[in-house]
Amino acid sequence: MKSKTQFATCLLLFLLLSCKKDSVTPPLSGVFVGGYELKSSSGAGGFGVSSYNNAKYWSNSKEVSSSESSTALGSAAQSVFVYGSDIYTAGNEQTSSLSSNAKYWQNGVEVSLTTGTHTSTAQAIYVDAAGVYVAGTENDGLYGAPVAKYWKNGTATSMTDGTLSSSAESIFVSGNDVYVSGNIETINDYIIAAYWKNGGLVNLGVDGTNSDAKSIFIADAEVHAAGIELTADLMSSIATYWKDGVKTSLTSGATVAGATSVFVSGSDVYVAGYETNAAGNRVAKYWKNGVEVVLSDGTHTAMANSIFVSGSDVYVAGREINSAYIGVAKYWKNGTSISLTDGTLDAAGNSIFVK
Repeated sequence: MKSKTQFATCLLLFLLLSCKKDSVTPPLSGVFVGGYELKSSSGAGGFGVSSYNNAKYWSNSKEVSSSESSTALGSAAQSVFVYGSDIYTAGNEQTSSLSSNAKYWQNGVEVSLTTGTHTSTAQAIYVDAAGVYVAGTENDGLYGAPVAKYWKNGTATSMTDGTLSSSAESIFVSGNDVYVSGNIETINDYIIAAYWKNGGLVNLGVDGTNSDAKSIFIADAEVHAAGIELTADLMSSIATYWKDGVKTSLTSGATVAGATSVFVSGSDVYVAGYETNAAGNRVAKYWKNGVEVVLSDGTHTAMANSIFVSGSDVYVAGREINSAYIGVAKYWKNGTSISLTDGTLDAAGNSIFVK
């Protein structure tokens, strides 16, 4: 039989080992969706005088608020990224009816990227061992023109000088190279899709046609981008994909359509987006190697905002309007819809990350 001293020693050793094990935070895993939900409502359709959006994310369908600022007039998470045991969301807080501040949240702790002197937005976030990269736009150029930029660990790099308007909407880091996609104004007043590699401009669109590169993804040194191109009469739009600058139209141009997100897995290219149907409702869908996969039935408007592929599973985050005309935040896994909100307050899933 063990003595009381031996027993006490074993118990102490067990407790010490247990505490040491518990102090190590394990890497996060699961499905993460960033977006927003209306904070309050006093009117039809989820809108009211005192209502405003609240940035949040969902971890394995469990809601987590990113922002509860008492001074902000609303906030939204536009992008989500998981690195190690940390979850990052990037987005905006509305400070007035005409101004917003770009920021990101690390495990719910806010990091402001701008001083609030000029209105700014944060659209996308990417994290690696070198730091936190956020792409967005700030109105700090000539005459307040929007300037595409990214922040690395809080330090801003402008893509343009503000002479012509530009916007940054997506970011991807590959090795030492930083890619930012978005759009830039031409001297003929068109807005064209573009991306910047380490600050060097690459035009994807052509002057004379309006376009926008909403998403960028680098795989095997190939540059994949997805976005939208307006038709010449400005009455319709085309869901568009570029590979190393070569354009592929995913829709015919007879409808209003657009691509919102691109993801590459192996030799397969996935592009998420939407297209209007005969009833005028937007239908959420994605294209795998150009072949369409429909996610919503078209009874109500739906949007596919972000796509992520893990193994053989395809995840798409978005939003669908319900019968009460309120947006429901959701994601689809292999075409099966999973609602993140109950449909009583307007909400959206803007970004998805699977780990």
